Amino acid sequence: MRRKKQKHTRRALRFYRINFGFHPPYKILVDGNFINAIVQLKRGDIESQLRHFLGDACRVYTTRCCIHELKSMGAELGEARKASKQLRIHQCGHDQEPVSASECLMSQVDQNNQEHFFIATQDRNLQNKITRQPAGAVLFATVNGIQMEMPSEKQKSHVVQQVQKKMMPGDIERQSNMMASENDQRSSSMRYRGVKKAKGPNPLSMKPKKDRHSGHQPLGNENTDTATKKKSSRVRKSRIRQEQTTD
Repeated sequence: MRRKKQKHTRRALRFYRINFGFHPPYKILVDGNFINAIVQLKRGDIESQLRHFLGDACRVYTTRCCIHELKSMGAELGEARKASKQLRIHQCGHDQEPVSASECLMSQVDQNNQEHFFIATQDRNLQNKITRQPAGAVLFATVNGIQMEMPSEKQKSHVVQQVQKKMMPGDIERQSNMMASENDQRSSSMRYRGVKKAKGPNPLSMKPKKDRHSGHQPLGNENTDTATKKKSSRVRKSRIRQEQTTD
């Protein structure tokens, strides 16, 4: 049973430390009911018991609203009032008009619990309200000692949503990606625009093909045929002259 309790405590503490930035020295805000419950256990002062439970340094606070409510409960809680005087006073902002302890503690974790307070209370209704907050961590006391409330399903779903938002690109990142793609398109278009297309052969340098079916020769060979005919006629004339001279 003790090992299971320690395992649950380490798991819950790791959840709040990783996802919401809780860190030692841990800050615990206690109300009068929790102070009275710890006094009844008679296992030592409040801060030493919390330090032993969390396994690290801690600072225990209460508020003037909690002390005011504790005084109004009568002489039965005299030892609890004495124990409250040993704790640090957190400035809750209700000095002029004190409110109930539950309302006071709830107001300290409304804004995402920026002070990273563990709220130690025996008020079950207040415990449920705090665990509905994204970073609301609850401690309470039983006959077996101090316990930590496990993270609620709402807190777990909140963490999942935050992780998904971090994975999605933001407006600035999307804008930078669009600008980068536009620059790539412009550079590619300029690169293709500067490349010269391969030219075809010069049509004037190409020799026309001979037409095998028609007996006509292409125009380009007329000069060659004329020169050949003139040479053959000169040869015949020279032979005729030679024959005449011999006769």
